[in-house]
Amino acid sequence: MLLKEVVDLFPKASLIAVNPEDTEEGLTLASFPWKLLPTAEMVEILPLPDGVVFPLIAGWLAAVLAIVAAWLLVAGLLRLSERRASFVSAVTHELRTPLTTFQLYSEMLESGAIKEDKRGYYFQTLRREAERLSHLVENVLAFSRIERRCPGATTGSYVAGN
Repeated sequence: MLLKEVVDLFPKASLIAVNPEDTEEGLTLASFPWKLLPTAEMVEILPLPDGVVFPLIAGWLAAVLAIVAAWLLVAGLLRLSERRASFVSAVTHELRTPLTTFQLYSEMLESGAIKEDKRGYYFQTLRREAERLSHLVENVLAFSRIERRCPGATTGSYVAGN
């Protein structure tokens, strides 16, 4: 009955009984202890129809190119992410230095730990650190405008070399 069902696919196939524990070969049926015996016609590789080879090759090449392009895109995004993380780390460090100076000097001035003749020097240092902080913020904003490609990217109080 099984052979009658598959006669259109395997015209000369035959079934033989096998031991149910011997299921190493892939031709043993899953539910029945029978093995499908192939004939020479069953294992014969049929040639591809005309006009199929070129589209298959083109499809595989397109798939490989898409995978390579996706890999390059992901690699580029990872590099950009690393560069941005490095930039944020550097900016954070540069911003922390003047803020630490502000905090320390203002606490010292407030507590009266600074002699009257040295207060001018401390105020000059605070002013210098405020200018430094202002330049840092302007540089970060200028970078942000350049990155977004805004028309006014070169305007503002950005000072070259700071």
